[in-house]
Amino acid sequence: MLTATSTIMMDLQEKIILSVRMMSSLIGMTTLGKHHIELNNTTIQWLRRIKPIIDRSSALYEQMKFELEEKLQEEVAILNTCVEEMFPRYVCT
Repeated sequence: MLTATSTIMMDLQEKIILSVRMMSSLIGMTTLGKHHIELNNTTIQWLRRIKPIIDRSSALYEQMKFELEEKLQEEVAILNTCVEEMFPRYVCT
């Protein structure tokens, strides 16, 4: 998730900034229809709208990762117990 919030989001932000610059140039050259302006506004606002979704996804990812790590530790403990029962350790004193 770190990649999504850092690298990918930065790339998308740069692309959106480029889109804004292109729209500014187009507005200087011609008149844009309401539909085109609304589409560009939707694109520009996308980063703000997607942030809560990425935050929620990150939280769910971390929660699931924690739960699965606990489950893995339980399985390791069970397997260690089985191995100990099958091959007891001999201690020389």
